[in-house]
Parts: sequence; structure tokens; C-alpha cells
Amino acid sequence: MPKNRILVADDNKLNQDLLSAILGNDYDYLYANNGIEVISALEKNEAIDIILLDINMPQMDGFEVLQALNEKQYIKEIPVVVISTENDVAFVRRAYELGATDYISRPFNAIVIQHRVKNTLMIYSNQKKLVKLVENQIYEREKTNNAMINIFSNIIELRNHESGSHTLHVQTITNLLLHELVKITDKYPLSEADISLISSLSALHDIGKIKIPESILNKPCQLTDEEWKIMKMHTIEGYEILQHANIDQNNNFMKTAKGSYAQVIGKFIDIHNDVLNVGLEKINNSNDVRSLILNLKTTFPFVRIVDAKKCYVLSISKKGRIIDTKKHCYEIWGKNSPCEYCSSKNALKKKQWVSKLEVKEGKIFAVLSRYLSLNNKDYVLEIAFPVDEEETKPENRTRLMSSLLFINFYRDSLTKAYTRTYLEDFKDNLEKADAIALLDVDDFKNINDTYGHQVGDIALKEISSVIMNTIGSNNVLIRYGGDEFLAIFQEIEEEDFYNKFIKIKNAVNAISLKDYPDIKLNISIGGAYKSCSLDNAITKADREMYKEKTKI
Repeated sequence: MPKNRILVADDNKLNQDLLSAILGNDYDYLYANNGIEVISALEKNEAIDIILLDINMPQMDGFEVLQALNEKQYIKEIPVVVISTENDVAFVRRAYELGATDYISRPFNAIVIQHRVKNTLMIYSNQKKLVKLVENQIYEREKTNNAMINIFSNIIELRNHESGSHTLHVQTITNLLLHELVKITDKYPLSEADISLISSLSALHDIGKIKIPESILNKPCQLTDEEWKIMKMHTIEGYEILQHANIDQNNNFMKTAKGSYAQVIGKFIDIHNDVLNVGLEKINNSNDVRSLILNLKTTFPFVRIVDAKKCYVLSISKKGRIIDTKKHCYEIWGKNSPCEYCSSKNALKKKQWVSKLEVKEGKIFAVLSRYLSLNNKDYVLEIAFPVDEEETKPENRTRLMSSLLFINFYRDSLTKAYTRTYLEDFKDNLEKADAIALLDVDDFKNINDTYGHQVGDIALKEISSVIMNTIGSNNVLIRYGGDEFLAIFQEIEEEDFYNKFIKIKNAVNAISLKDYPDIKLNISIGGAYKSCSLDNAITKADREMYKEKTKI
């Protein structure tokens, strides 16, 4: 059984040795000669179980330490026993007010010290077990609730022929938006628990579709005005389903679902009308479209009409004439031939919104394509905007909010690499890649166990940064697992591909972590060049990577 670790904070070496001798060999000890060293030890994640704190110390005294522990929230997790020659009531009161667990005056009795330290550790240990037990119970209950919500919402998705990831996307985006909302206004005082609950309940946003006729729900072509009215009723139907459910209508779950805060169910907002200002379904002449484009260009850098069949960009004159510019739509992305994944052709085929990501001059752009019937001819409206973090400047507030969803949803918040969700959603785009590499940090668990997860996170950020710099902005880095990365190279010669391995290894080896110069980082890499499919390439690269690991 591991020993409890005690941090003895006293500027007198004799007092440090005396306390260690009294408490004996049942504990591990750390020592601090002043308050600054106390905070430093905690920030290094030294796994401290209790602090024995003197009041009179240089640089930062005991009271200042207690204040810092409160500010940094350490006081909630680690008990502090003040041991001091100061017997004044004012000193004792102030120590307790600042969060001290106990106060022992010098000269002290050895038995008193032994039992107070032992009892304090026992109380905190039991308290942590109780908190953990409650957290586990809450977690299991929330997991069960979320599972039931997701099962039901997935049934709705299957009826509506939607992808299985739709509900997850809605929950994730809801969570992101609510966190941004509380940052920019205090109108909605949402706690983390509120945000978690609303995000979970957002999975029920389409529950009312179960009452929409199949002929309307899955109609392959555009809905009539009457059918659209019926479709919009699904939110009201969802509200009615919950209203008559055999559930206490006053519990937090039901109140939130039906109206508290966000009105997750029971209110319909036409997103297309809000974002585009003009309902695209109602546009039937070129003058309307010209006004729409001028409006959109005040927000988005790229807005255009495309003839998806010919891959030509069109313009509209002041008199409303449609002019063929003879410019190919793919030229803007630096290509000489049509895109393998053409969002405009897909939008034309599906008669709905289609999105993709493109790269231009090292910057990533989100492209939104929407079918448009104009003068009885089929066209596509294209909107594109940058989603790189460097482009999201405060002065571009509207575009920032639009970009935020793409950045946060497909970027890993720690490493800034793409997430597994990006791999799943854009797999078709990545299938034609020349090569892929799987990279795994060597002995990463030992770094976490020895230095703590905060240091491990710092290491991952540095490693991700040097890999991205080495592979270049035209290629893709995905955080594939905890300390695993997947690098996808769209176009690369075989020799250059394997030379990248050496460059990546050297770059990772050269990383020096501030305050932890003794940590040496290494990485194992496995690759696959010109495989028949992405799945096969990943399997092969995984095999090669573990072959290399066995050589270490």
C-alpha cells in the first residue's frame, strides 16, 4: 500500500527534521523552506496528501500560502494543518477562516501531532471515497439516461434516413454554443450542470418527427408550402409527446426539455432564413439572388453561383442577367481539374445543403453548397469561409461565430490536431491519399505516472506542433488516440514520405520541455504507401508501428 505524502513547510531545518522524526516512517516527506516552494510543489503535481504549515516564513508567509491555496482551489482537496508558535486568538481565527483544517501551537506534544495528522488523513480519505462513490452513481445514472435518450433519438434518425452521427453532432454543437453564450452575456446564468443537461436533451430535438407522415418526412424532392408547414410542426408534436408523458412534469429534466432556458423542444427556428435573410425556397428570379449574394458578401469572403454540371462560375448583372464567366469553380482552390469530392454536384443531386473542407494557400476553408432553382434552371449557391484559428479575429465577430463550430468540432482542444470525428465525416475525401503514417509516443504512460497528466498534456501539445510543422499545412494530422496520431499525406513521393519519418523523429527528439529538461521524448512511426483503401493503410501502418516499438 502506498504511503501518504506529507509536505512540511517550515524555514527551520530543525523543525522539519523534528516533525519527520515524530511522525515516523509511515509517511513519505517533502520539504519547503518558504511559501513559494509550497505552491511550486503543488503545481508540479507531487501527489501531496497533507500540508504541515508554519506561519512565519520568508518570501511568502503561511497566511499568504493559505490565500494562494484558496485561489488555486487546492484547499478543497488537500488538508492544511498549521503548526506555529503564534498563540494569539487573531492568528488562529484567521488561519481557520482561510481554510486551515487544524491549528497546533508550539511547543506541541508528539502524541497530539501523530493523532491529529492520522485523523485528518483518515477523514479526508473517507470524504474522497464518499465523493467518488456519489460521482460514480451520478455518472452511471447520467450514462443510463443518455443511453436511453440516444437510443430513442437514433430510432427517429433511422426513420428519417439520417446518419447515425447526427445526434452526436447536435449534442456537441449545442454544448459548444452554450459555453460561448455564457462567455458573451450574463442573461443566461447557466451552470455546467445546466449545459450538460441541455446538451443531453438536445438529442430529443427531432422526437416529434415520429408523428410526421413518411411521405413528407422522406420526400426525395422539395416540399410544397403545405408540406413544409406540416414538417415544421414536428417541434410542437415533440412538446406534446413530453407534455403527456407519464413523467413528473416538474422535475428538472422535463422543465428544461419543455421550456426552461433554451426551449429544447417546442420552438421552431428556421436557420436558413436567419442565416441567409431570405428563404432560398422562395427565390425564383435573378434579382432576388443578386440581393442575397450582396447581403452574404458582407459576412462571408467567398459567395458565388455555380453551374455544377459545367463547373463554371456565374455572375449576375445589375439588370438580373446570368452571365457565364467561363471560369471553372475549382480554380479558386488551385486545381486544374474538378474536385474529386464536389460539394456543388452533390448539392445539386441531393437538393439540399452539402459541406466539405478545402485548402487554399495553407488555410482551411469550410465550403457550404446549396441547390438553387433559378429561372427554371438548376444552379448551386456556394459560401466559403476560413476556419483556421488565425483567421478568427475579434473584429470579424459574425464570421467568427460561424467558424467556431467548425474549428471546435473538428479540432482536438489540447493538441489542435483534427479529431477522429473529422476522419469519420471526411473519410471519402481522404481515401485517395497517397500515404498515411501512424505515430505513437514512446513510454508516454511513464511520463504521466512520473510527472503527472499536466506535464503529459504539455508534451502532447509540443509533439503535435512539431509534427504539423514537419508534415506541412497541405497534409492532415489527426489525434487518433490518447498519445497516437494519424498523419495523412494527400500527394507525396514514396522517398519523401519515408524521409518525413526521420525528420519527425529528429524534431520530436529535439523537444525540450520548459522546467522538465530531463524528459526525453521519442516517437515510433509506421507507414503505408499507396494502399488500396484508407482502412487497409491504417491497419498496415499500425502493424509497422508496433514492429518498430518491439525494437526499443
